[in-house]
Amino acid sequence: MIDFRIYISLFIIASFIAIVLFPLPAKSHTEGMIHYDYECCSNKDCAPLLKTEKTEDGDLMTTKHGIVFVPQNGNFLKKRSPDGGFHVCMTPPLNGNLSERAICVYYPELY
Repeated sequence: MIDFRIYISLFIIASFIAIVLFPLPAKSHTEGMIHYDYECCSNKDCAPLLKTEKTEDGDLMTTKHGIVFVPQNGNFLKKRSPDGGFHVCMTPPLNGNLSERAICVYYPELY
């Protein structure tokens, strides 16, 4: 007759070794990520602000997606930033030039 206690013991030892050697990550994949509002761009073409340049009429804002001109009295949504940083959501760039317009700008504090 087969003694299954040996197989059960080996299974328990192998499971313990696998847990110790290959632990599951403690953080989720979305932890630390900003979730932008759907009306801004449904999490597309939004990114933290890398650089801004002041002009007479507004700001040139640079993100990893490109550069967008944000006029002082522009037609875009102003949102409070969930992480205390500046973020901008924009329409996709055209031919590598300035993108068409800002959809939303996230500010650390709304003015």
